[in-house]
Amino acid sequence: MSKKAGRTIPQYSEAALNSRDILFKATTDCFFYFEDAGQEALYDRFVRMLFPSIKRVQVLCLGGCSQVIKKIRSENALGVPRIGLIDLDYSDLLGDAEDVDGMIYFEKHCFENYLVNLDALLNTAIEHLDPPITYGEAEERVGEYDQFHARLINKYTSVTRYFLVARRERLSIPTTKISASEIVDSDICGISDEWFDTYKEKFLIACEDNHPHLQSADILQEQLEAAFDIPAGGRRLALTVPNDHLSGKHLLYFATHFIDKRLGSDLLGLGVLNRYLKLLKHVPIDSFERIVAKCWDSLGPQIEHFRANFQVPEKYRNQPEDNQIAAA
Repeated sequence: MSKKAGRTIPQYSEAALNSRDILFKATTDCFFYFEDAGQEALYDRFVRMLFPSIKRVQVLCLGGCSQVIKKIRSENALGVPRIGLIDLDYSDLLGDAEDVDGMIYFEKHCFENYLVNLDALLNTAIEHLDPPITYGEAEERVGEYDQFHARLINKYTSVTRYFLVARRERLSIPTTKISASEIVDSDICGISDEWFDTYKEKFLIACEDNHPHLQSADILQEQLEAAFDIPAGGRRLALTVPNDHLSGKHLLYFATHFIDKRLGSDLLGLGVLNRYLKLLKHVPIDSFERIVAKCWDSLGPQIEHFRANFQVPEKYRNQPEDNQIAAA
């Protein structure tokens, strides 16, 4: 056990994280497994928001993508319907996406991509302003958001090309794990040119030992231009390109920084989990419609097989063509 902010937080071993579901079997109609250890509060709200007809759900975060895949691949000895939901990351671009019954990829780089929503950001910021302002006032203060966002996507796409080449070539250099606070230029709320120039230098240094070919400007440029290409025999899982292949953690930080600066709020001063919980309640439910459809498509046969205490909602029944489209 460890203590943080005056409260005790349980620290589980990998084995314990993967076997907690046994304790909840008797009181659970459906298990939902996610990656991020300790984030059950966030994903519990997410699941209950999107699957209100399942009254007894249990959300468990296993501490990593591979752990969720391992869980869903294993025999369902508990006899309870289950779904694994994991971040797409760069899986389709790197050719390592898994095809496992009961496991669903978000159709964006990560869960945070869905939280990059201007209405959600504004409404959350307004709730934390003292005194509060009207939505119209907030909207006026961030009137240049669309231009800011377009510039951000353009610049971060260039950064992501380097991240993808680094991941494909297994370079010893960090990518999406870099803290967004290191990347941001506070004056423009976007990506620091100085940071990007330094990253390019570190990238080339990382190529010296095992990837000297990437130090050729022509070869590197060719690799960067092909960064978002799907490998032979692969299948694109991201909904749009390149936007949904960009790290939502980074994009959400930049967008939140922009809102804080324009409105005088301090959303970035909140704890990450608390901030995400507050944003989630303002994100339109239909943003997740395709994910919900995929989950019900997977749960249908499990409900029948395990004689579960809930049913597929009418909206998602007998729509094989629609479900196939959603899964495409």
